[in-house]
Amino acid sequence: MPRLVGSSAPAGLLVMVLLGFTPAVASGAPAPAPKPDEDLAERPDVVDPQSHLLSANPDTPGVTFMWRGQLRGTLAARVPLVGRPQRPGLMMAIVPLIELYNQQGSGEVLPNEGWRGQLGLSAGWLWGERPTERRYLLGGYVRHESDHATAGTDAPSEALQFNEVTLLGAVQLPQPRLMVRVEVRARALFSSCTDIQSTCRGIKGDGSFGSEVDLILDLGGAEPIRKHWYFFSSVHGAGVVPNGQVIRELRTTLHVGVYVPVKFGVWELFGLGFFGNDIGIYRGDTVYQGGAGARWTF
Repeated sequence: MPRLVGSSAPAGLLVMVLLGFTPAVASGAPAPAPKPDEDLAERPDVVDPQSHLLSANPDTPGVTFMWRGQLRGTLAARVPLVGRPQRPGLMMAIVPLIELYNQQGSGEVLPNEGWRGQLGLSAGWLWGERPTERRYLLGGYVRHESDHATAGTDAPSEALQFNEVTLLGAVQLPQPRLMVRVEVRARALFSSCTDIQSTCRGIKGDGSFGSEVDLILDLGGAEPIRKHWYFFSSVHGAGVVPNGQVIRELRTTLHVGVYVPVKFGVWELFGLGFFGNDIGIYRGDTVYQGGAGARWTF
């Protein structure tokens, strides 16, 4: 019987590392200390906050190349239907994603042994007139994910699928030299399976629920590196409650790096930590990995 998800991760330690890193960077910046009542919008050295693009969530829309045990490549986008991501009011978008990867320990250089695809529809309402002030987002999305193996001697023979309904709440909190963003998601998931050889006949379509939490620290108010690059750090935690063929999932990912704003979105360079369940067709495996990546988010 195939396993759909599984295992655990030390989320608390990573949160302490994340919070410990950021004050050290901020205190080392030579920028003049802001006044206690100074608004970020009034400071000329502050770029528009980019915290909504800097999440360590593996599903963040963008073009990503990263190494953690092997090379992985992701292509995803947020295609607006109504509104824009940082404009107040109603927002709706279609969000497709495809990721290519190899199984752990593979001798392949280019990712080609497995892939996962997503197609989602998101909607939400944003409160807060300016990007540099406190803002609130309430919304949700429906999404389908399908995980497939294209090669690999011990790859599962079936294609796992999840249909998901998620509620999202987010708050953006301006501080003197950084923007703090917190996102919380409540997820309802329903598993299914497809295969032309009928190896999925044992899949009963069990349902379960889970949650995700993101903490993003954007140091756009600190002194930039070489006049353009700004520090950021983010931690993402996710879990799924076991039920039937859906077993427990716990995962923590951490990004610490720099970004530069460009005309469309931001470029990011970051070191990463990945602890807990893998993603895709090998999500039943537990991994503890470090690595590095580059991403263009928009």
